[in-house]
Amino acid sequence: RERMSLVERGPADLVLALALVHHLAIGNNVPLEAIVAQLLELGRRVVIEWVPKTDPQARRLLVSREDIFTNYSEAQFVASCELHGRIEAREALPGSARILFTVVPR
Repeated sequence: RERMSLVERGPADLVLALALVHHLAIGNNVPLEAIVAQLLELGRRVVIEWVPKTDPQARRLLVSREDIFTNYSEAQFVASCELHGRIEAREALPGSARILFTVVPR
């Protein structure tokens, strides 16, 4: 309470959300739409790394729990991005199934 929140300090010119979404969605049960909406409040441009369930790190999160995350899909992630912003760029990361999305808030 002594300092302004990230939202109050912003918007930042650029926000990087690398290797974050799968931890929030799978590790902490936060809906994709809520994650994307919050990230897009923080900056004028947001780079979000999409990590599919097939990624070794996402699989590691699912090892000790039942996969109840039927809405955790690239299509649902893209729909959330398009609901709250506009996708400017999409870049597949070589040697991985991960994708970097550059999104501008509405």
